[in-house]
Amino acid sequence: MKLIKRGLHMKKMKNIILPLFLAFLSVVLVACSANKDNGTYLYEPTKEEISKLVTGSGLSKENFVSLLGDDFKLSLSLTIDGDKGVLTFESNVAGVKNNQNYDLKVNQAKKTLQPATGGTEVPYKISGDELMIDLSSVDSREAANLTLLKNVVFKRQNK
Repeated sequence: MKLIKRGLHMKKMKNIILPLFLAFLSVVLVACSANKDNGTYLYEPTKEEISKLVTGSGLSKENFVSLLGDDFKLSLSLTIDGDKGVLTFESNVAGVKNNQNYDLKVNQAKKTLQPATGGTEVPYKISGDELMIDLSSVDSREAANLTLLKNVVFKRQNK
C-alpha cells in the first residue's frame, strides 16, 4: 500500500516538475537566442557593383562617372546590438570623405529595422553570415528611398 501511495506521489511530482522544467528551459532558450543577430555587417561594393546600384536608381553609368569619376569608394555597415542599430554610410570621392550614421530600432524577434525617430519598419533576413534588407513588403514610396539597399548583401564581421 505504501508503494502504491509513493508511486502516485512520484507521478504527481513528475506532473508538476516537468512543466516547470520546460517553462524554465523555454525562458533560457528565448533569452539566449534573443540577440543572435548582434554584430556588425559590412558591405563594400566594387566599382562595378556601385555602378549597377546607381544605374538601377535611374542615373546612367556615363552620368555617374562624370559626377564621381573613377576615384571613389563606398562602404555600408550595419551594427546590431540588442534593440538598437546603426547604419553607417562611408564614402570617399576624390579624396573627400563623408560619413553618415543613422540610428535604428531593431526588433530581432520580428526581424525588422526602423529609424530611431519612427517610420516604416523594414524587414531583414539573415542566412548564415549574410544579412539582406527585404524591400518586397515595403510601400513603393518608402522603397524608393531605400533603393540603394535593395540588392545589398552585408557580411557579418564579428559574432
